[in-house]
Amino acid sequence: MPFKVKYPLFIRNATVEMGKGRILVLLFMPFVLNLAVSIALWLLVPSNLWLDNPRKAYITFMSLLQTYDSPFISLIQVVFVLYAVKSLKGIKDMYNKADLTKKSVFIIIGLVLLSWFLFMIEGLVNIIVQGISWEEYGSLWKESIKLTPLWSRLFTLIVGSLTAGIFEEIFWRAYGITMLEDKYRSKMAVML
Repeated sequence: MPFKVKYPLFIRNATVEMGKGRILVLLFMPFVLNLAVSIALWLLVPSNLWLDNPRKAYITFMSLLQTYDSPFISLIQVVFVLYAVKSLKGIKDMYNKADLTKKSVFIIIGLVLLSWFLFMIEGLVNIIVQGISWEEYGSLWKESIKLTPLWSRLFTLIVGSLTAGIFEEIFWRAYGITMLEDKYRSKMAVML
């Protein structure tokens, strides 16, 4: 049985039938676009630099990532949130007062701790893959930050954190879960 979404992006007053596969593709598209941006930035670093001076290549890549990734990701998040709000006919359909309970506060705290843990794991993976120490990894990070323009650091701090926290988590995740709950059980929707 197809899932009906009212008022999809660019199609006013229309109804589009969406199967499970199409819903999943739509929900994972921000991840795919984010990955595509990261790969494109990786490819901007000259291949011979990776061979001749891997340290400089890594610093260059991290600087490019820190400079351009956040604006692109913020744009992707805003576009998909506008789609979500439009197709659900507004924010009021996503949340109600019953959603804001003590349990949800503990879930949020748990997600923050999980995010911190995953960030540490990402650093650990970088250290293992590159065969370097924590100190060397920290040094690489500091050098790449020095090459990152001030406008980009401010954008990431001010705009990037807002779009990630508000647009990506509050709206997009809610939209995704809302769409998936019509096809799967609630626990499966959250896991997906």
